Amino acid sequence: MYGNAYVAELRRFAAERRAQRDAAAAAVIADPRAKLREALTQWQAALPEAERAESARQGYFLEEIRKSVRATPQQLGLALAELNWRRTRVWRSDGPYRRRWWPPEQ
Repeated sequence: MYGNAYVAELRRFAAERRAQRDAAAAAVIADPRAKLREALTQWQAALPEAERAESARQGYFLEEIRKSVRATPQQLGLALAELNWRRTRVWRSDGPYRRRWWPPEQ
């Protein structure tokens, strides 16, 4: 009957969507910072050449990167380290230190 075929098709479609969602959730669990690393790579590629050259000399503070890529400092630091960025501490006498991040050598 027409109604039975329609219901069977809906169930098949729902099962496929459920499998896709489960696979996407498993991928996020397996690699939680994959999207963040991709966003960082796109952000860096979108920078003008002059700014990239300047960053190779001066580096970035984490706050500067967070303006473009929305993430917690902890997740952002881990993602930058996974992308082989280097970090150095900048000590200040009037407050806590900050970290300057250097992009990987091209």
